[in-house]
Amino acid sequence: MTETDTEFDALIQLLDDPSETVKQAVQARFNELGSDALPHLRRAQTIAAEPLRSHIVETAHHLQVAYIEQAWTALMKQPEPDLERGIFLLALYRNPELDIAYYRGRLDEFAAQVRPRIEKARGYERAEVLAHFMCERLGFIGNHEEYYDPANSYINEVINRRTGIPISLSVVYMLLAERLNLPIFGVNMPAHFVVKYHDAGDEIYLDIFNGGVPFTREAGVRSLIKVGITPQPQYFRAATPKEILLRMVRNLVIIARDTGSEQTHADLRRLLDPWDEE
Repeated sequence: MTETDTEFDALIQLLDDPSETVKQAVQARFNELGSDALPHLRRAQTIAAEPLRSHIVETAHHLQVAYIEQAWTALMKQPEPDLERGIFLLALYRNPELDIAYYRGRLDEFAAQVRPRIEKARGYERAEVLAHFMCERLGFIGNHEEYYDPANSYINEVINRRTGIPISLSVVYMLLAERLNLPIFGVNMPAHFVVKYHDAGDEIYLDIFNGGVPFTREAGVRSLIKVGITPQPQYFRAATPKEILLRMVRNLVIIARDTGSEQTHADLRRLLDPWDEE
């Protein structure tokens, strides 16, 4: 056992010390150690008895959220945040031991499988080929029955279950399109997120939540009018990565509020509030 391991073991054992002064000092030291302490806390959590286990879980959660918030802040300060990094940071909140490399590898595999068909197509047909592959061959489908299940918004669970909501399915599509060098953009339409293919000669929209159905801008305008929404030009522009990430967090904040998940609501508001303009 190394000197570092010895310190972690001692700190963990002091988490339920009866002295508030000791507990505060221990928490302060864990705050200094930050995410480096997480593997030790998780190992201890599996063997500790109550009430120590509860203190370990609480401390690990605090450090995990602090790590995510720090990384999220650095990401959001960038002129053009990395959408893929942000999506996986968000997934880490619900899945602290997420193997990000594995899921990035899965996306790489999906893109490699469809690449030969993409290379044979031209223009916007490439977007349709990718949508057909994702929805028909891979089986991704909109979760109409359990639309407000939080799992629909975490990319690893979307990939595992092959289901999600409009924005999460669109993001999977966008990440595949990026690997295939397709000019695909997210579109923040009211109440329904879609994607569009746009190059010098073509523009077409696709509804990944509903099987990748393609539609024109004119059809999108008619659909908005039909549900009583006055079409605005901004409803059809390409959304920025920052806007997409904030919309995903906002969805989860609303779900947490409506289901009474107070801790999740408070944690995710820390990611949302400093950057949200709505």
